[in-house]
Amino acid sequence: MSQQIEPERIEPSDLALEAFKTDLQAVIESTDDLIALRDRKNRLVLFNPSFAALAPHLFGAEATPGLCTLDYLPAPARQHWAEVLARVLQGDSHTEELAWPVEGVTHHFELTIRPVYAGDEIIGSVEFRRDITGRKQMEEALRNESANLTSLIENIDGSIWSVDREYRLLVSNSIFDQAVTKIFGAPFKVGESIANRGSNADAEWRAYYDRALSGERFSIERTQPFVTPSRWKEYFFNPIIDQDGGITGVTVFGRDITT
Repeated sequence: MSQQIEPERIEPSDLALEAFKTDLQAVIESTDDLIALRDRKNRLVLFNPSFAALAPHLFGAEATPGLCTLDYLPAPARQHWAEVLARVLQGDSHTEELAWPVEGVTHHFELTIRPVYAGDEIIGSVEFRRDITGRKQMEEALRNESANLTSLIENIDGSIWSVDREYRLLVSNSIFDQAVTKIFGAPFKVGESIANRGSNADAEWRAYYDRALSGERFSIERTQPFVTPSRWKEYFFNPIIDQDGGITGVTVFGRDITT
């Protein structure tokens, strides 16, 4: 009597994942970002050519359906990402920047992993990994440039600061920091928006910054607030122009003109 073989049971979550895979397939082929879809056992279900091209450098193995990339990571990294994927399968999303050697060159990636849902059920995870090496190199160059600029502006007899197009502080000297501390109790931090606190003065300064951001170079005279006796300051506004001719921010120089 022949033995009857039971067909393998297909879980509803597998069918839902297959449907998601079909939808994802249509949009991932043309992007340079690395995209990978995994099931609840962290096995690859779908990935795009960008992921496949870098997989041997990231994991030391070719990307194939069913591969569990965790198995190819060194122990400390394996434990970390196993914990991350476990949290994702509980409903969390995770974003992290990491450095990874690719053909002897360190590449920087921004990696985001999100749960994949079918209704209320989590059926897997999807990973988006973007190479941000160029951005990190630019940030490092800006940090070095900022350090050089800081040493220069500390020798200027007056307040000087720069903001980007979102009015976020790029750099300032100690005279500016001291003046701000007298008014607000603490200096502004690099990256902090210095003209979006909702006051009338902020609206006035935004208008000045916007004039410079449109390409205008100009100066104004105004009294310095919260200073007794009153003192007059002259402020010079200059747009920051990059090598391509784009305006990326504003530099302001202020000097005391009280006679």
